[in-house]
Amino acid sequence: MIELRHLYAGYDDAAVLEDLTMQFEPGTLTVILGPNGCGKSTLLRTMLGILKPLSGTVEIDGENVQSISAAHRAQKMSAVMQMSSVPNMSVFQYVLHGRFHDLSWPRRYRKSDLEQAQSALHQMGIAHLADESMAEISGGERQKAALAQAICQDTPVLFLDEPGTWLDAASQFELYRMARRLAHKGRTVIMISHDLPSALEYADRVIVLNRQRKVFDGLPDELVHSELIQKVFHIEIGECMHNGKKHYFYAQ
Repeated sequence: MIELRHLYAGYDDAAVLEDLTMQFEPGTLTVILGPNGCGKSTLLRTMLGILKPLSGTVEIDGENVQSISAAHRAQKMSAVMQMSSVPNMSVFQYVLHGRFHDLSWPRRYRKSDLEQAQSALHQMGIAHLADESMAEISGGERQKAALAQAICQDTPVLFLDEPGTWLDAASQFELYRMARRLAHKGRTVIMISHDLPSALEYADRVIVLNRQRKVFDGLPDELVHSELIQKVFHIEIGECMHNGKKHYFYAQ
């Protein structure tokens, strides 16, 4: 479990987020929404331990994230971030790096590590790209490889920062379904997204950030029937039933 206690987060003593207190439980897909610049990525980087809080704490399983080693954090948390550079290695090698945190000295991959990497490639539908260079595949394929690496890392907590970037529509839908499956198998899955309809359809819990604060924390259907979407995002969301399932769409 991840717990935030009176968290203030930002850069150079300037708070981007103020006084956040909340918990993230196993078995739940939480999607964090908000307009550009509201602090979504800052929050994720702080929960990961990349950024030090200005004040307050982030704890995972009762331990302060700032007090544990990077190796220990890697055993507890994995993340798919926006890729700033392309690694010079094969897709299989890249995905296999997800097992590095679990290796003892001397650092040699075991048969089980190789099998986990292969399984992750199959789950993301890119096993046929295993021997391809990361530099030679498309942006969408690299994003799937990043997701496969996070699956291979096999941590109880998974962060996803705009993971639908570069993915086609079908792959984006499958991404949300996979995130929900992983959560419902017992992981804590926290996703940052700008895709309101998909978030509302697949998330178990939705958090909305705006003007440095949390302005909503609850069920997707509660958000839809509040006035916050219009106030925060200046759009309207419609809903309909199809094959017995509720779907959401941009109404304007």
